[in-house]
Amino acid sequence: MHLLAISEVVRYREILSSLDQSHASPFVQREESVRVQNNSEVKPVTKSGVCHSCGAEKLSDLQFCPVCGEF
Repeated sequence: MHLLAISEVVRYREILSSLDQSHASPFVQREESVRVQNNSEVKPVTKSGVCHSCGAEKLSDLQFCPVCGEF
């Protein structure tokens, strides 16, 4: 799957380079982050129990099991 995505990006870049130079490049290089990182908004995660379906540990910030997907 990833190989297909990479090949599509390469193909897209080849198409862009073959086009007239009057088109602006969609690939933008930035000096700074687009969004400021703020780690104070990150809350600690606590365990909230065990999944009733598969027995995996569930975290308090998730409303579903990350292993089997049950709610």
